[in-house]
Amino acid sequence: MNINEILDFAFPVTPEHKKCKIELQKVMYRREKLRLMVERYKAGEIVNFEALHISVDMEEIMKRINN
Repeated sequence: MNINEILDFAFPVTPEHKKCKIELQKVMYRREKLRLMVERYKAGEIVNFEALHISVDMEEIMKRINN
């Protein structure tokens, strides 16, 4: 599972987001924040994903990344 698949799973961009620039910016900001966190995690840093306030099972995603 690559980073783009993780982003699409955790923060999908819907047609409703595309209709409103502000909503699209919010989603893109959160996607970029998650991207940086995943990259830092892969680099071996300790990362706290609770700061994103998402309701996605991150353990499953991290297992896929590590394999």
